[in-house]
Amino acid sequence: MNKIDKLFLNEKIFLDVKVQYDTNYWVAGKLNISQEKIILIMYGELNTKSSYQSNRTFKKLICTNYSNSNFILLDVKLFESQNSRLNQDIGSFYDEYEASEILFNSKNNVKIDNFIQISFNSKDLQKWIQTTNLQRKILDNYLLKEHNNIDLKEVLIDIEDMYLIIHYPTTRYLDSSNNRAGIKFKPTINLSFQQEVSFEYIRKKYFELLNLLYLLFGYDLNIDEINLINDESSFSYFYKQKLDRNYDKNVFIPLGHNLKFNNNNIIETPLSIFQNYFKLDDYKKSFFKAFRKYKMFHYTEDKLLGYFRILENLMFDKEEKFTENYIKIYLENINLSDEDKLKEKSKLVKVLNQSIIDRKEKIKFIVFHNKFINVLSNNYKLKVNFNDVEEIVKLRNDISHFNDYKITQNDLERYIDYLEILVNYVLLRLIGYSDESFLNNMIFYPYKHRIFDFENN
Repeated sequence: MNKIDKLFLNEKIFLDVKVQYDTNYWVAGKLNISQEKIILIMYGELNTKSSYQSNRTFKKLICTNYSNSNFILLDVKLFESQNSRLNQDIGSFYDEYEASEILFNSKNNVKIDNFIQISFNSKDLQKWIQTTNLQRKILDNYLLKEHNNIDLKEVLIDIEDMYLIIHYPTTRYLDSSNNRAGIKFKPTINLSFQQEVSFEYIRKKYFELLNLLYLLFGYDLNIDEINLINDESSFSYFYKQKLDRNYDKNVFIPLGHNLKFNNNNIIETPLSIFQNYFKLDDYKKSFFKAFRKYKMFHYTEDKLLGYFRILENLMFDKEEKFTENYIKIYLENINLSDEDKLKEKSKLVKVLNQSIIDRKEKIKFIVFHNKFINVLSNNYKLKVNFNDVEEIVKLRNDISHFNDYKITQNDLERYIDYLEILVNYVLLRLIGYSDESFLNNMIFYPYKHRIFDFENN
């Protein structure tokens, strides 16, 4: 097999390795790396001198190939074991383990700590960034042979203990066998840290950023390559991507910076949303992760409940009070007789100016639905009305309390699509994305025809 310099997330690798089972004990192994599974097979002889035992898990296992490159497998668990014995003292083992992640280093380095940078690229990034003046400048510099020193950073954002950088590492190539030569400059995102950090910390920040990008894109990025740099060398990072690729008709929130062409009237995404996002506590950032998880579900009751949970927590701020205006909005749009509305009003005035998040879900959803309609103004007409909102709340309660209920698949999908756009809205609002910008970007929303009635607009 050819020498491996880097690991790419979409490639498959099969190779023989030796595995450091204990500090001074190595066993033979076979390593199979793919997006489906990371499988390590360990095999060998069992005798009185060997310390090998099955039924073990490892936080970390080091595997080395013939060229002394290191594959550091993380979270390794045994899932199949075959052992045989000739007698009490001699036997053999053939065990299969599965790992969750790999750190690869081609220079025989196994120190996976003290990281200062993580970078990654994806073919999807260009679609988000689009054609910029800087990209054109890089090309012109190459084609005109000007050889000017160009700042290759498209964006640099100062975020607390790190910098988020979007840039274009350039490589020149010559392929004489195919009569080709040129320049490559893949859009790449860096997280550069002001101080050394642990692998666990840099990994956490990477996946937090992916959760935010998922919201902005409207679908998962297909990551090609990830590199981590510490004080000694660089590592390729490999994990199993579980991609949601059903939403890639458009990028929902394009970056929109320094565009060479802007025929679609794309607005610049404020870079402050990245700063605002990373300032959130872990609890609030968890809703971005949850959204990604629920969005991958099929159109089922679980997806509806998942979206509902996010909205319950984020529709209103804790400081927002239950005002007379909110009572008015609720009573005007609730499906009750006039007599029952009066009774309801008498109950509600008793909790005036208390927190609205403590009110019943029906109240909160009707009030928030009204808010959302006002954000959309006359630009878009929802396929969901106030009666539907009541039905959604009732459906959620019936599902949660195991009550009998009936709903058509069409209505279920319509309700879920509605909740999904609300979740998009509240998450973007949480990081400081304005109502005006949200409305401007609805033209790029992949499923706008599902939730808006354009015929009656």
